[in-house]
Amino acid sequence: MNTPQATTAELTAVLGKLGHFKSLDPSALERVAACCSSVELKARETLFQEGERCDAFFVLTAGALRVARTTVDGREQVLHHVSPGRSFAEVACLHLGVYPATATAEVTPTRVVRVSGRRFRALLAEVPEIAPAVIGSLCGWLHSLVDRIDLLLTDSAGARLARYLLQLPAHDEAGVLSVQLPVAKKTLAGELSITPETLSRLLARWRKLGVASSDGARIELLDVRALETLAADETHSDD
Repeated sequence: MNTPQATTAELTAVLGKLGHFKSLDPSALERVAACCSSVELKARETLFQEGERCDAFFVLTAGALRVARTTVDGREQVLHHVSPGRSFAEVACLHLGVYPATATAEVTPTRVVRVSGRRFRALLAEVPEIAPAVIGSLCGWLHSLVDRIDLLLTDSAGARLARYLLQLPAHDEAGVLSVQLPVAKKTLAGELSITPETLSRLLARWRKLGVASSDGARIELLDVRALETLAADETHSDD
């Protein structure tokens, strides 16, 4: 694991874009930056392990990270994928004391900013305006996690996929709505708690029915009403 160090200016630029810190004045932002260091990983390299003592939280600046935990039967359950500009592991750092999941780099290079938990906790007491900003930002993340739980509780794999596609930003291309998958299909299958084979079968079936057409990461939503009906179907499981 390499650790090329970013300058204070680079760190403040990254931190200033986060909901946690964007309302802070420059001097406070520099004090947060003083708690930080840089980490660079290669694909499949682990940033932290499930159950490991937590001494920092992170901001992804480049690349991609998979956050997953091991189920009781030994399978990997992908919790979410971190995209650049997102922070993660704050609750583990500030409350739990251990990492509840494992974070693994998916591409080379993957770069993160490491925020020291010990130094950041001390800073919270010294700069009172930081705490409410962090709490507000984490509340927004909590809402997104609740939405994800709702999605995973849907019984039908088809319903989960339809709901996921309908939540993505859509673009009108010559009268046809299309969405761009933000992750690889294998990764998406893990997020939806279905197998890659099930995902492929669903997309192939929907193409035949004229519901949706897949071209790599681009999905044409050919029949939005049909997708909305599928998204509301929680009566059976087609995993």
